[in-house]
Formats: sequence, C-alpha cells, structure tokens
Amino acid sequence: MKTWCEVQAKYSKENGLKQKKVKGVYLVEADCMTVAESTVVKQVTPLSSNGGVSVISIKKVKYDDVFQYEAGKWFKVKYHTIETKYGKKGKETKKKTTFYALVAGDSTKDAEDRFHASMKGTMFEYTVDSVSDSNLSDVFPYIQEKQTDETR
Repeated sequence: MKTWCEVQAKYSKENGLKQKKVKGVYLVEADCMTVAESTVVKQVTPLSSNGGVSVISIKKVKYDDVFQYEAGKWFKVKYHTIETKYGKKGKETKKKTTFYALVAGDSTKDAEDRFHASMKGTMFEYTVDSVSDSNLSDVFPYIQEKQTDETR
C-alpha cells in the first residue's frame, strides 16, 4: 500500500541577476520516505538554477482521496460520513468518520465543486466540513518505473 509523504525542499532559482532561495512543500505518493525524497529531488532539480535541491523534512500525511485537475492551487477538503447501525434490540447508533481529500482548483468554491463532482456516484452520503488552502507546491502520484537490467 502506498502512503502519502509531505516533503519540504529548498533550492536556488535565478531571478533576473539574483539568486533567490525557494522553499516548497511537495506531496508524494511512495512506498517509503526514501522514494519520496528521491522523487522530489528528481522532479525539482530542473527548477533549480544550480541543480541542487536540499530536502529539509519528510513526514507521512493522511489523505483518503486526491483529485487532480489542471488548476493553480491545491485545497484540503475535510468531510465526514455518518454510518447508522442497528443493534440486536433495534437500538440505533450513529458513527461519524472524518476523511481528508486534496483537490486541485482555482478557488475554494471551485475546489468544493470539483470535490462534489468527483464524489458523484459514491455509495455513501457525506458532508463537507471545510475547504482550506493547502501550502503544497505540487503533488506527485506514484508512478511505477519500468525495471531495466541496471535497476534490478
């Protein structure tokens, strides 16, 4: 099972005649933190003016769904479901479960609309609790690389 890792990295970028230090937070779906780190280094190195990328921190994060669209920003959607169960004597109990999704959008309203569109056709009812701007620069989903003789 793949997990999501949030990787914070910094690199130098040429801004006119000056070198500018840039920090970014990237979400990577990977088998382990080592793979997440190497993915960010590989993806961000072309953005660096001197080819150097430093990883500052890595941590595992929990996202239940990630919905990618061509958009400018990433938004975190917190939503919940309520499951109703009936006991042996017909007693009703309700269980609230909270989930987190990441949705690409141009605004919070756009992200919420895209979230609802992505959830259309699901078998359960849900309620959106909040939609907030995330601090993510980019998201890199898991891509299985083809093995060659050199990588075996």
